[in-house]
Amino acid sequence: MADAHQSNLAATDHDPPSTTPRASFPKRAFRPMVALLLLSVVAIVFGQDLIRTTVNKSNTKKQAFGEMHIRYQRPKILYEIAPPETERDFERYKKTQGRLLKGQFVLNAALSQSEVRDTTLLKQQSDPVGWLEEHLEVDFPGDEFMRLSLDAPLSQEAVKIVNAVLNAYLNEVVNKAKKDQQARFRTLEEFHRTIKEELLTKKTGLAELTKILEPAPTQKVEAEYIDQVQNRVTQIKMELVRVVSRLSAVQEAEPPSKNEIELAVNSDPVIARLTADRLVQEELIALSSNQADGERDQNESPLLTDERRHLQAVVGALEKRRSLIEKSIREQLVEAPQKLLQAKVERLNLEQKKFEDELSKLRDTVHVTRNHSFELEELKKEIARNEGTALQFATEIERLQIELHAPQRITLVNQAQYP
Repeated sequence: MADAHQSNLAATDHDPPSTTPRASFPKRAFRPMVALLLLSVVAIVFGQDLIRTTVNKSNTKKQAFGEMHIRYQRPKILYEIAPPETERDFERYKKTQGRLLKGQFVLNAALSQSEVRDTTLLKQQSDPVGWLEEHLEVDFPGDEFMRLSLDAPLSQEAVKIVNAVLNAYLNEVVNKAKKDQQARFRTLEEFHRTIKEELLTKKTGLAELTKILEPAPTQKVEAEYIDQVQNRVTQIKMELVRVVSRLSAVQEAEPPSKNEIELAVNSDPVIARLTADRLVQEELIALSSNQADGERDQNESPLLTDERRHLQAVVGALEKRRSLIEKSIREQLVEAPQKLLQAKVERLNLEQKKFEDELSKLRDTVHVTRNHSFELEELKKEIARNEGTALQFATEIERLQIELHAPQRITLVNQAQYP
């Protein structure tokens, strides 16, 4: 400070006197300018640090990612496969696909590849599937784009993992739907071929019956009776199909739950009476015990002993009855319906055999041609039904064949890459 003061004095001594008066600059006006200058410098320094930090973060945030294209509407060629989707439907569809992309089924398929499973990044994890579920991220950068990225530093292993998950999703979800359609197409073709063969056989039989059918008026009664027996045989066959179907459903049904058995057991009158006796006996024992405690009697009274013995007898009878009734109820709920339906099946089989034998005897003893009229009419109905079914199959096969040639709704547009 002293040197600066002396230099100022020296400068004053050597400088020529100025004729222009010096303007006075107040110190109070100078202080705000200095403060503003200091704030500007601090802002520049911290701004550079903030920019540098942001750039560093953006550099460290580089991740392996791949993108899929999801069409807004399901592709079609000729037919409307389904009603047009709304924007809400499309958002729901995208969320579903995003969940499937990170689903365990897809992740397990990706991890089944040794080159993915043996990566250093995954071998370090005790639960690779859980780690992938946590670190794989699905977002939608565009309306029709779905992106899968791995929250890990960008590396060749990260790129390999992301591509493996994308390929597993295509194989297990996207392409599987196409494979299911192809399998359904083959199944429909097989059914259609079988129906056409049956239709050809029935048309041949119809032509033969038409040639030999010559109504005989003198044998009208016998022919009508034969028609009635034939109708009865048909009704029995239809009833037999229904009963057998019900029997199969009962046999395949789940056994009754414990709650159902318990409810049925508790509804038994004997169980209800024994339960009430037990409650009454327990209350009597509780009252007697309280009285004994009040009297401070060290020895239990004979009455209390009898009551306890009676309670034990009631509990034993209740358990025995419950065990017996549970077995009976289980038989009623499971075995009884089966036995009833089996008996009905046997009865229908006997009845069917009886009428078929009678019908066979009538046809052998009575020479009429009108006995074929029912078969002829039924055959015509069956042919009409089969033709309608064959037409439905043909239409569905045509639609499905066109649908199989439609482009995929979800396609891979960008695989993960390592720069």
